Amino acid sequence: MIEVKDMDLINDSVMNRLTGDFIKLSKVLDELNITVSAKQMSELVSALLENAIADNIDGAIAPKVDSEPDILYNGNSVEIKTSTGETWRGGTFSKRPGYYVF
Repeated sequence: MIEVKDMDLINDSVMNRLTGDFIKLSKVLDELNITVSAKQMSELVSALLENAIADNIDGAIAPKVDSEPDILYNGNSVEIKTSTGETWRGGTFSKRPGYYVF
């Protein structure tokens, strides 16, 4: 039998970091008068969440390579999926087996 450990990747520390980083990013984009598409915003939010998880969760690594999962958590693949509305965003590796954070 395969034992599945809790995948506690989203906690107060992660959410506080994500929120703070998103506010900083939004201010910079506004100050520089930069408009981003829904796809670009999705990618930016995913990158911010990768950083927040990797920096706040023991055993979590964000490889930052498209051919790798968004997060490796104690050897398990974790993909981050974001939405800017009614549709989930995902690229070539959207169908990768493993765990997902939506």
